[in-house]
Amino acid sequence: MNCLNEHGAMKKVSRVEETTFRGLALRYGVELWTCPGCGIEVEDLSLSADNQRALSEAYRKAAGLLTGDEIAEGQKRLAGARRSLLGPST
Repeated sequence: MNCLNEHGAMKKVSRVEETTFRGLALRYGVELWTCPGCGIEVEDLSLSADNQRALSEAYRKAAGLLTGDEIAEGQKRLAGARRSLLGPST
């Protein structure tokens, strides 16, 4: 990605963000495109989605809720149990 201020190529930088969301203090990793020339930081659509997902996962963990991975694992276990209860399909 190139700098919006025309300084050339930007570098992808990872860092930890700290914020308060719904009353909970959160720390989560983000990735941003950063211009070494002027310091501007931007997200493209993909990074924005990933960063939003990281915030959501940090909130779920801090609030004691199931994370996305835990939900997916539970769905897999239920699907396997359902198949074993129903037996082979005809």
